[in-house]
Amino acid sequence: MRIDIAKGTLTGYNFDLQGIDPNSKSYFKLSSLGRPYFEIKKKDPEGNVATNGDGWNTDANAVNKPKEVTLITIDKSNLVLRSSDFVNGKQGATLDFSNGATMIKMYHVYKTKKTGSDANAGEEGEDTKRSCWVEYNARSSNYPINVYNNFKVNWDGKLWCSYIDASTGGEIGPFKFDKNGLWRGSASKSENAYNSTGNIYFGTKGVSLGIKFKVDDNGNLTCNGASINEAKIDKADITNGTIGSAEISSCNIDDCTITSGTIGSADISSCNIDDCTITSGTIESADISSCNIDDCTITTGTLGGWTVGDGTLSNGDVTISSSGISFSGCSI
Repeated sequence: MRIDIAKGTLTGYNFDLQGIDPNSKSYFKLSSLGRPYFEIKKKDPEGNVATNGDGWNTDANAVNKPKEVTLITIDKSNLVLRSSDFVNGKQGATLDFSNGATMIKMYHVYKTKKTGSDANAGEEGEDTKRSCWVEYNARSSNYPINVYNNFKVNWDGKLWCSYIDASTGGEIGPFKFDKNGLWRGSASKSENAYNSTGNIYFGTKGVSLGIKFKVDDNGNLTCNGASINEAKIDKADITNGTIGSAEISSCNIDDCTITSGTIGSADISSCNIDDCTITSGTIESADISSCNIDDCTITTGTLGGWTVGDGTLSNGDVTISSSGISFSGCSI
């Protein structure tokens, strides 16, 4: 080591320089050989927790003080900084630039209630301490961003989380959502997307695909151009409804009531229609073939241009009833 008083310099070659606090035994160290190049270690004679976390007290009012903390380490491949309260896995913060990659980890200590099922808890109802953490780790091959294993992001930008609370609204891919529903389209809010051209909606009002398909919150279905195959419709009531341009095949329609409804331009084939009542209904431009229609009642409706009355079936001047057939003032 050389001291140059004139120039005010201190030059050393192949040296180790160390300064020690005689009371706490804390020290700093310089080494030209990188063992390490620079290090500061804090020691606390009143500390109660080991570096690895042994002795850490979970009591809510406990003060956990580390017995020693390496605050700064600089060597040939590492640069590590730690807070003075750092206890590995429990509390404090660490910043690690080792091997050309960054790792930041911060612990948060909070109070909670003990539960009997928790091995580290104790008696239920007592306050206790818990640690959670936030980590950014450039050396991780899976999740460089990790929050207590409840929120993680991988290198491809894919997000994993255990719970999402977005009650005020947001977007997921092409879909938008608010407190009333989820939708895709040009609508500014969910309530405008329901039964709206170009919008897909699922929410408190029901379900809709544009304006051609919707189910409202009372279970009422509206759809256009439907195809119902190999279906069974049992004990259904259709009131003020319209079935238009539909293909209905291989169905069992039993014990149903159609009131003030319209079946128009429909192809109904190979169906069993049993014990049904059609009141004030209209069947127009429909093709009904190869069907079994048993024990059904049709009152005050229209069937193929014929009007169903009280015991009569009429079209223009022609009336068919149990009394016979009458037309143009004549009767049979």
